[in-house]
Amino acid sequence: MTQKINAVNDKKVIEYLTQFGLNSKEINVYLTLLRIGPSSVMKIARETGIKRSTTHNVVEDLVAKGLASQTYYGARRMVVAEPPEKLSVIIDSKKWEIQKLEESIDEVVSRINEVVPTKDKMNDVDVKYFDGDNGFKDVVQRALKSGSKEILIISNVSEFFKVYNKDYDDRIFIPKRIRKGISVRNLVLDDPMLNKLTKNDKEQLRETRILPTTKKFLTTTYIYENEISIMVSHQPYKAVVVNNKFIADTFKIMFDMLWEISKKVGI
Repeated sequence: MTQKINAVNDKKVIEYLTQFGLNSKEINVYLTLLRIGPSSVMKIARETGIKRSTTHNVVEDLVAKGLASQTYYGARRMVVAEPPEKLSVIIDSKKWEIQKLEESIDEVVSRINEVVPTKDKMNDVDVKYFDGDNGFKDVVQRALKSGSKEILIISNVSEFFKVYNKDYDDRIFIPKRIRKGISVRNLVLDDPMLNKLTKNDKEQLRETRILPTTKKFLTTTYIYENEISIMVSHQPYKAVVVNNKFIADTFKIMFDMLWEISKKVGI
């Protein structure tokens, strides 16, 4: 006889629902509701082991997120879980909301810069620090928000993609960069991944050249607009962002010097 899987303890289900935006109590209540059917808050609390007052708040949150609803059976108020297929509907709705936000972001940023007075910071040096693999993602995303039409990159690609999610790069970052018309010039170490990474260079508005060195390094540098971002692909993962026009201009000059003496891929 096939043993039934307890969804509340299923690792893949838990990971997905966590990424979806549910906390552990919401996951517990939602999956329990799917199992036991329409129930009172008291019964849900008893089944999940969560305090009744907390269960009430969790139910309200699930209703707000579209994964549960409340109805009446006679005089009794009952909570009903939406079927798991509703997750797909909610994702489609989120995609639409994000698309609307993306369509307006440039105009809104421009208007904020117009109406909010800012002092001239050309001579200031603004330094920010980021930790962890999520810090990598935050730093990389900054390049898309800078207003620059070109990103200059110096990277050890194998080490970089040990930290930065390649699937996220392919499905989110690169398409967004292409939509914004932002090109890339990429200086990289010679690497077994290179042919695979560069085969779509033309379509992805990217040109790649191989650095003239066999020495390895564990950093990736992004240069764009008035910023330089340096990410360290070694635990504990760190990143630093320096914002200053004169420093950025110096890095751009050094990049161009390296670009001229670097080898084109495939030659």
